[in-house]
Amino acid sequence: MLAKTLAALLAARTSAEAVFGRVRRKEASRKAAEEALSGLESDVAAALEPLGTWAEGRTFLLFPAEASSVQALAQDILVEGRLHAAVCGVEVQVDGGPRVRTAGGHAGAFTRYAAQRGEVAARVEELKGFLAEEGTLDRRWRELGERMKRQAAEREAAAKGGSR
Repeated sequence: MLAKTLAALLAARTSAEAVFGRVRRKEASRKAAEEALSGLESDVAAALEPLGTWAEGRTFLLFPAEASSVQALAQDILVEGRLHAAVCGVEVQVDGGPRVRTAGGHAGAFTRYAAQRGEVAARVEELKGFLAEEGTLDRRWRELGERMKRQAAEREAAAKGGSR
């Protein structure tokens, strides 16, 4: 499920970035950037829906950090998209702060966009690396079993120690 969600997030990002690129090259209007941002927001929400259902199952318990990282990536992609839209002249709100638009004189939008792009790329590479590992599911089940045995032994030892 993590791989499918990651693929859907990256497809949404790529689609929006293509439109933003055309707007920046003056091949498309600011309205196209507004529509791309709206589409990105919808696509990211749709990509996360299956992850919520998957989180109800037992397998999710083996990968909470990775699932959290995918959810954080989704938010990072939205921030990146909003900043790129701002660079294209769309007035947007980023991180609950004031609405920004480079055409309105907010030159920091491009700098923030470039920094955000780097953060997204780093998180994507981290997740791709995790997903490329062989035998991760089996290893996590084994680690969980070992951890549960260790905890049971510790509880048993504590119970014996308390009954003396």
